[in-house]
Amino acid sequence: LMDYVVGNPPYVRVHNLDSIYENVKRYKFANGGMTDLYLAFFELGFNMLAENGKLCYITPSSWLNSLAASNLRQHISLCRNLISLVDLGHYQPFDGATAYTIISLFSKSYYANSFDYYEFDVATYSRRFVDTLKYDETMLDGAIYLANRQTLAQLREMKQLEVGARV
Repeated sequence: LMDYVVGNPPYVRVHNLDSIYENVKRYKFANGGMTDLYLAFFELGFNMLAENGKLCYITPSSWLNSLAASNLRQHISLCRNLISLVDLGHYQPFDGATAYTIISLFSKSYYANSFDYYEFDVATYSRRFVDTLKYDETMLDGAIYLANRQTLAQLREMKQLEVGARV
């Protein structure tokens, strides 16, 4: 078992998986929707962690809201092991790659009702603290939304109004 798992898993969409498609779909975190190979790496990484181990990945931010990553989000919501997220926004850290990326830090022994949210500051090439967010503040319709607490509260209000208008 590992104390630290750090990486940049491969971003390979389902339609480019070819011969390994069936193997990837065997992973719980990658068996829903239009999956991506990096989702299987989350499951592999979590399974490799020692009792106090930490996992830190830079991946597409699509796991926050994609149908394919719903099992990953459910796992995170149950385990509450997310320490922090750093949203790189429009900054493209890799030449030739066009993906909105996020840095995610987890700890197997960590259990809390909140995590720290940062945005990447291109001017200083460092993270800028935004807020400490509670899971129930960020989870809407099965997806994770990131913003400061005030903006998230407004978003939840708008969602409730939408639901009320449909009834």
